[in-house]
Amino acid sequence: MRMFKPATRPALPADAIGFISRRDDRPERLALFRADGTLSNTFRIDETIETLRPALAAAGMTVDAQGIVRRVA
Repeated sequence: MRMFKPATRPALPADAIGFISRRDDRPERLALFRADGTLSNTFRIDETIETLRPALAAAGMTVDAQGIVRRVA
């Protein structure tokens, strides 16, 4: 099983469920990583954090400027 890693990993607060970063093997794409660093989803090449915000909001999540993803309370 291949392990996909984030290119960068922010310091996560206790309430974070994950973070958005570029994949180290596909730096042209953003991906959602779980808090433990495992890959959850890879997004289209033209996606940005701004274009992902509505889809994440519809799923009950927010993403801050550093790419940290939290559940909406």
